[in-house]
Amino acid sequence: MIKTLKRIKKIVLGIVALIVCMVVFASQDVKKQSVSLCVPAVQTSSDAFRRIEMQELPHAVLRVMGTDSAYAGCTFEGAYMAGNKGQEVYKIKVMYPGCKEQFIQMDARGQVI
Repeated sequence: MIKTLKRIKKIVLGIVALIVCMVVFASQDVKKQSVSLCVPAVQTSSDAFRRIEMQELPHAVLRVMGTDSAYAGCTFEGAYMAGNKGQEVYKIKVMYPGCKEQFIQMDARGQVI
C-alpha cells in the first residue's frame, strides 16, 4: 500500500513538472510573438536644427511635455533647437505607444508651432 502511494506521488509530481514546463515554454513563445519591432526613422533633412540635451529645453516646454494629455504614455527621444536668441524653435522627437514617431515643434513658451 505504501509503495503504491509513493508510486502515485511520483506520477503526480511528474505530471505537475510536465505541466509547469509546458506553461513556461508556452508563455515564452507568446512573448516572442507579441514583441513589436520599433525601428526608428533616420532623419536625413539638413535643416538648421542642432541637437541639444533634454535638460536644455526651456521650463515651459518641459512642463507641456510632462503635463499635456496628448503626450501621455510617450517617450521623448531627442531634442533639437534652431533660431536666434529670443526666437528659438525647439523640435522634440516623440515616440508614441505602438511605435509611432513624430516630431513636435514648440517655441520657448511651450506653444506648439
